[in-house]
Amino acid sequence: MVSDERLMERVKSGDAEAFDALWQRHGKAIFNFIYRFVGDRQEAEDLTQETFVRVLQNAPSFNSHQRWTTWVYHIATNLCIDTHRKAQHRQAVSLDECLGEDDQTLGDILPDPQANTEEMAQQRALRRDIRRAIRALPMEQRMVVLLSQYQGMTYQEIAEVMGCPLGTVKSRMHHALKALRAALKEWM
Repeated sequence: MVSDERLMERVKSGDAEAFDALWQRHGKAIFNFIYRFVGDRQEAEDLTQETFVRVLQNAPSFNSHQRWTTWVYHIATNLCIDTHRKAQHRQAVSLDECLGEDDQTLGDILPDPQANTEEMAQQRALRRDIRRAIRALPMEQRMVVLLSQYQGMTYQEIAEVMGCPLGTVKSRMHHALKALRAALKEWM
């Protein structure tokens, strides 16, 4: 299989098939990351498309000695941060706002044949409370949690994506986990 970095080198040369291959490999993961951050499916789709538009626009600046995934998550992270900041200026949104039907995951909808109804209800409630607790975190802490727990990045990779020192990432994760423990204490 051709590496992401090699595909990006081909994209720099105008190879549309290489771009399609990167989209196929990473489009869904990028969407999921953005969706977990913004919480709105349409906005996540728009930001995912914008991420890949910026991949094309910034292709000449890609350095093949860096990991492509770190580079693209840096682009997606910056878009999420910019969107969050713009939204804060438009209006304040309550952190207790109902998440609604659009926030349900497939795991929330499909029943586990092994679980009884009460267990299923508890699992859905726990997942809902985890999503709410993560969304209530300050933006930088939320980003660290999402990149680590949902995208599987190391702290060093997160530091590269966010453009901050490793110690800052560790500190943000420490404070995020402390806040999540407090928010989810009834489940512990």
